[in-house]
Amino acid sequence: MNNFDSIQVRFENTEFFPSPLANTKVVPFVDSYFEILKSVVNDVKTEYFWFFSGFINMKNMDMDYIPEQHEKDQIHVWYNTHPKGGTNKEGNVMLIPTKKFKEQMGDLQYLSDFKDINYHAHGNLYQAIISKIAFDLSDLVSPHNQNEQYYSWLFNVDLASKLVPNFYPSFWEGVKIYSWGATNDIMLVPKQTIENFHDIKQQQHFELEYPVKRMDVVDLKEDSALGYVDAAARSTTGYFFIVPPGGKIPDNFDFNFQPDRMAKPSHYIFDGPVYLCNKKICLDVKNPGFDPRLAIKL
Repeated sequence: MNNFDSIQVRFENTEFFPSPLANTKVVPFVDSYFEILKSVVNDVKTEYFWFFSGFINMKNMDMDYIPEQHEKDQIHVWYNTHPKGGTNKEGNVMLIPTKKFKEQMGDLQYLSDFKDINYHAHGNLYQAIISKIAFDLSDLVSPHNQNEQYYSWLFNVDLASKLVPNFYPSFWEGVKIYSWGATNDIMLVPKQTIENFHDIKQQQHFELEYPVKRMDVVDLKEDSALGYVDAAARSTTGYFFIVPPGGKIPDNFDFNFQPDRMAKPSHYIFDGPVYLCNKKICLDVKNPGFDPRLAIKL
């Protein structure tokens, strides 16, 4: 095993695997890998140094790797390709040329802008598995806030779990929320206590085709708290459309409307009026029924 210095990054809320190298400095994850690298590189004393996450079990990694002459100025990155572990080329194990990184870091906007990066696919680079949580459309935030892991998959309970992509978050440029599809029914969300997912500043979206279920249309039998509770109980979807007494459905009304998955759970009020009611809010034992103060007017 070579004697290069090494930096290991410790994350909160996830399993930590001790470094296999004796000369390892452990640092907490703060902001991004790029910011950490800039803060520690001046302490490195060797020609190259290893940089890797504490949630990686390095047992399957060749720590004796030495770059070929024509690759000596490259950052070497290893990323997992095992289908159960999640894949992202912006991986969590790197061998970095110390001098070249120092020369370039002041001019880089992103770590990925480094002049020459060599990406190595690894068939079984063991990294912490991210749990999958099926959510009821009426409330995505609560299951997320109850999760104790550093990241979690959230996917609509109406979708098959196999639709969740084989993907892993990147920590190169900060912590992001990732979303897939037209309605964001699949999300990869970092551990943060939030009121809505729009609070997470860095976001990245991907196109993905999957079926989107229309919201139920339910008759409102009585314009009262009990009437809305009854309507909510009869709905099979997380939200449901109703028309209160005296209201009229506009001729061109689009019942394909979908609530914003990233917003705080709310009702929606359309012209007519037509209401799109949040089932969980209507069934709230402390304030049952329809509360217009909890509605978004469209």
